[in-house]
Amino acid sequence: MPTPEELAVDLHDLWFAEKALDEMAGAQTSAAAALSGASPKAALERPSGIGVGGAHGIYDTWASVRDQVASVLTTNGTNLADSAAAMRLCIVDFTDTESDVRRELERRKQEIPYE
Repeated sequence: MPTPEELAVDLHDLWFAEKALDEMAGAQTSAAAALSGASPKAALERPSGIGVGGAHGIYDTWASVRDQVASVLTTNGTNLADSAAAMRLCIVDFTDTESDVRRELERRKQEIPYE
């Protein structure tokens, strides 16, 4: 059985990973929202007799790719947030049942904060 100090080191690493995953999840979700809101349809319109693809030109193809990328970003954001939540549960489970580990983890968080 690891000592409270050893367990707190592992939980501190897990806490760092949880914080980083939350940050990445937020970035992925924000990027998906920004991308989903991008609609240059008016800029890509032209008379239907010019070029290929009708009056919308490449817009339909561009919109399809945009939507696929936004979907991937949204899924990534959700998966990262879910992983961070699982890590939080693990940390809470250990610190709720082991007061020595909780104190040592809080001490380590003060010594090495997440920035």
